[in-house]
Amino acid sequence: MEIAKNIWKSGQICQKGCDSVAHLEIEGIDAWDDILKELSHPEKITKDAVNEAAKILEKTTQAAVKASSNSGRLAKSFTRTPAKENSMGVYSVVRPTGDFELKGGKTMSNADLAAQFEYGRKGGYKRHSMKRAATTMKPKPWRQSAINSAKAACEAMVEQKVNEAVDKIVGG
Repeated sequence: MEIAKNIWKSGQICQKGCDSVAHLEIEGIDAWDDILKELSHPEKITKDAVNEAAKILEKTTQAAVKASSNSGRLAKSFTRTPAKENSMGVYSVVRPTGDFELKGGKTMSNADLAAQFEYGRKGGYKRHSMKRAATTMKPKPWRQSAINSAKAACEAMVEQKVNEAVDKIVGG
């Protein structure tokens, strides 16, 4: 596609009654205008890219939690949120959802349980009404290993999806 084409009229110096010496004609500007409009609103492109990367982070987080806690149920509770936008950019969150059933019919939120594996638990009585002391639990970190194992793959996925979207828009 020829984007710009210069067509120069007569090279004579314009004298009385001459309205122009040169004429510039640009072909294909409408196509470029459409491309620039698409690229000037990258929210859809970035949200699609972040959603794809979140799938990778979700799987690595589930694997890291399972390795740390030996609990497949806790690991399966980690789900991703759809990509959202705020003042800092586009993001998605992989987080534990729901409750974990403990012995005796009691429940604990999966977020609390995941935090106990990540940071550990101090023993002792938390409340006066507790009949027995909570046991100490050493930290079994899972977050940083999940992030480290997913980082390169997530960055590559975002780059790939953005490049695909730009190629589709530009037509390359």
